[in-house]
Amino acid sequence: MASPNSGTDFRLAHSIGGTMKQQHVTLVIPPYPYGKGQVFLNGSIVSIAARLKAMNRTVSVIDLNIDRLEDVRILSILRQAHLIGVSLTGSPHIPGCIELAKKLQQINPSAVLMLGGQVIENLTRDQFRSIFGQTIKQIQHVSDLAKVLGCNVNEVPSPETVSYRPVLENMEEERLTLYLRHEMPLVVSQGCVHGCHFCAASKKRKESFRSLLCFEDDLLFMAQTAKKRGLTVIKFYASSLDFFQNPGVVREYLQALARVREQTGVDIRVRCLSRLDSFIKATKADPETGKLLARAGLWNIGFGVDGTDASILKAQGKGQYTTEDAATCIRLCLFCGVKPELLMVFGFPQDNLWTLLKTVLISFAAVLRWGVVIRPYMAKDIVPGNRGWLIEEGRVKLVVSEPLKFYNLDFAALATKITHPRVLHRWLCNIAYLTLCAVLWPFGKCSTAPVLPQSGKVLGPIAKRINRLMPFDR
Repeated sequence: MASPNSGTDFRLAHSIGGTMKQQHVTLVIPPYPYGKGQVFLNGSIVSIAARLKAMNRTVSVIDLNIDRLEDVRILSILRQAHLIGVSLTGSPHIPGCIELAKKLQQINPSAVLMLGGQVIENLTRDQFRSIFGQTIKQIQHVSDLAKVLGCNVNEVPSPETVSYRPVLENMEEERLTLYLRHEMPLVVSQGCVHGCHFCAASKKRKESFRSLLCFEDDLLFMAQTAKKRGLTVIKFYASSLDFFQNPGVVREYLQALARVREQTGVDIRVRCLSRLDSFIKATKADPETGKLLARAGLWNIGFGVDGTDASILKAQGKGQYTTEDAATCIRLCLFCGVKPELLMVFGFPQDNLWTLLKTVLISFAAVLRWGVVIRPYMAKDIVPGNRGWLIEEGRVKLVVSEPLKFYNLDFAALATKITHPRVLHRWLCNIAYLTLCAVLWPFGKCSTAPVLPQSGKVLGPIAKRINRLMPFDR
């Protein structure tokens, strides 16, 4: 059996011009942006691999958190490729992927190199060319993918309809087992009907769900593989932005989780994100929600508390909620045997000394009263895809012209001049952030590790060394 440090091959036929040829597509998972490998199977890569497989392409997957680019086998896979695709999951990946793209083009100059992922989709064509040059293909829409593949748009299956099982089955068992030993992405749905201004995710559109049959079959295969390899527990992080947004639909997926757990005897454990109001509505609609969550193995819910003052909520285009709503969700979770976490997002342009102090005090109160875990994050008003990216032309141009500054857009990173231009505001935000982390971390009540800005020429190298020591963000 091949080593888990080797790339994963999937060989399929592709018809070009009426003759059967092999169109090799190599998909690359870029390395964790802070100098160490993170074993976490990229859900976007699995999705696109499944779609390509359904189109009878030959697909290879390389994970640069595990594989070494200079490995002979990896070089061979890359040199055979007609197309090489890289999926970026966030702004901090951009600086590293600029260098990665250059290396990939040197390894295989004849291959078409394409970049995709949420952050790439949210760059304009001009911004993308300014950062990555003229020769790399930007995948924003399915039409871009179809053009690169040389097919019609209607030949590309939608991500909701494809099964991941063929991709997982063709993965070396040792590699799949390695992923299963770590938390895995659980792709249930994409999209959100809400339109929070600071959020860079796909929003203001109806939530779309994966095929329930494919979802359950994929899950069953992973659980059976885990059991075969002696694993009794497998962990997942649901991809949904607001897991309980459509409680009637998500109930079917929870039931599928419960069936697989009961059928295989594997302890599947899932954590997810939810708006406060969505979870309250879901539990009101079905008083048996708690029992189903227990059967499904959903053990942890992270609730977004994006501001603790009405003025902040209004400025960010969020529905109004109160601290009592957060208290209600915490009590419901504890009653259901679910571990609640509060994602305290602050550092908005409208924040001031009072609102920041209020956020810190409410966080401490929640820990003291209920023992919840706090996950503080620094809001960034300019991130590709959010409202600020569209209107803050001057700062956006500066980031695009100096791509190292994309590191500063990490929600775990401290506030900097580019993200928080006002000096006093920036210092107050950082004091609030570091206070929460420093006070709560020793007691296991903070799961966020602050990241230092590493774009500077002088302090950047020092920040990189410190960031490398920080635990992975959850």
